[in-house]
Amino acid sequence: MGWVTPLLTAALALLTQGVPAAARSAQTPHLATSPQYAIVYEGEELSLAYELIFSERAPAVMGISPPSHPRVLLTEIPTERLITGKPEQASADNMYRARIASYSIIPLEAGTHEISGYSILAVTEREGTASPDSLILAAPALTLEARALPPGAPDSYSGSVGRFTLEASLSSDTVSTGEPVTAFITVTGNGISVLEGDLELHLPENASTITSSHSSRKVSHTFRTTEPGSFDFTPATLTCFDPALHQYTSIAAPHLQLTVTEALPSQLAQVPANTRPTTSPVTGKPWPGTLTALTITGILAAILLFLILLQNRKSVDRPQLQAKKAPKPPVTILELRSRLHQAILNASGADMHSHTRKELLHKLAATGAPTTLCTNLQELLEEMDRIEFSQENHSCNTNIEQICIKAIPTLTRLENLRHS
Repeated sequence: MGWVTPLLTAALALLTQGVPAAARSAQTPHLATSPQYAIVYEGEELSLAYELIFSERAPAVMGISPPSHPRVLLTEIPTERLITGKPEQASADNMYRARIASYSIIPLEAGTHEISGYSILAVTEREGTASPDSLILAAPALTLEARALPPGAPDSYSGSVGRFTLEASLSSDTVSTGEPVTAFITVTGNGISVLEGDLELHLPENASTITSSHSSRKVSHTFRTTEPGSFDFTPATLTCFDPALHQYTSIAAPHLQLTVTEALPSQLAQVPANTRPTTSPVTGKPWPGTLTALTITGILAAILLFLILLQNRKSVDRPQLQAKKAPKPPVTILELRSRLHQAILNASGADMHSHTRKELLHKLAATGAPTTLCTNLQELLEEMDRIEFSQENHSCNTNIEQICIKAIPTLTRLENLRHS
C-alpha cells in the first residue's frame, strides 16, 4: 500500500498544474479599495470607493465597519448598493463588482496617512448545503501622501483648496435710490468647504450694506445705493489653492449690471423699518435699543389692559349694585301689608292698624308725599282688600303674584321717603 501516497500526490499536482493562485481564489468574495495609493495636497478632496467582488450570486452584507483616521476628514457619500458595470473576466470565471461604500476624504495636515479599518460581514450560501456561510472581509488600506501647500500664499487666502467657479445674480437689475437689492453668489466645484475669509465681496460705489448671510457654498448680500446711475461690477472674488494648477489663484464672479434710478418723492417717504435713523433728530441722542423699546411697549400695553379690565369691572358691578338696592318683591299679601306698614310708619309715623284709610293718607300727604303716590297707595290697598277678602279670588295665586309685582314701584317710593 506504499504506492497510494505517491499516486495521490501526483494526481493533485496534475489537477493544479497550470492554474495560477489568483484563479484558485477567484471564487471567494473579497473587497477592493480604489484607489490604494494617492498623492494629494493637504486640504484637497479625494474620493475613496470600496467594492465587493464576487462570482455568481452576491453575498448579503450584514454589517459594516467604517474606516477612520485622526488626521483625515472622512465623510460617507450615500451610494446605492447595486451591481454596476459588466462582468469582469478573472481567469475563466465571470467576476462582478458592486460599489458598497464611497467616502470623501480630506487630509487635514501634510504627511503619509494610511486609511484602513473598512470591513464587512458577508453571508454566502455554502456550496452543496442549505446552511449559510459567514465571512469577515477586510478592505486593503489606502496609502495617502498629503503634500504641504507651497509658500507664497496671498494675504487674502484663508485655506480653501479645490477647483471652484462662482455664479452670481441680482434680485432685481433695476431699482430706485435707497431701495434694497440682494446679490446672490454661489460657489460650485470640488474641494474643501469655502471659508468665509476667502470670499471677498465687491459692491458698487456709494452702496451700503444692510444684511449679509454666508454658508460654505452660498452668500446673499443685501445693499442699497444712494445715487442714481448704471453700475457694472463683479460682486465677489474667491482666493483658493488649485491642486490641478499647483498654485494659488483668484476666481471672479461674472459681471453684474445694476441700474439705479432717482426715487420719486412718494418713494422717499416710504422709509423701510431697518433704515430708521439711529439718533433722534430732536435731542440728538440715540434711539432706545430694541430691548428697551419692547419693554416700554409691554408696560404701556399692560397699563392699557388694566384700564380696560377696570372699566369692564365697573360696568359689571354697577348693575349688581343697582340690583342690590332694588327691593325684593313680596310673595304674599301678608308680606306686602307688612312692608307697606313699615314703610308708612318710617315715612309719616302713622300706624296702619290704628288709623283709618283716610287718616293714613292725610298723614302721609302732610309729610310731603306726592299726590300721585297717595293715589297709587289707595288703589293698591283697595285691590289688596279685594284679592284677600273676595271669595272668588281668594285662591288665585296668579292675581296675588301680579299685585305684588305691581306694588313694587309704590313700595319703593314709600321706602325712599324716609331719606328725603
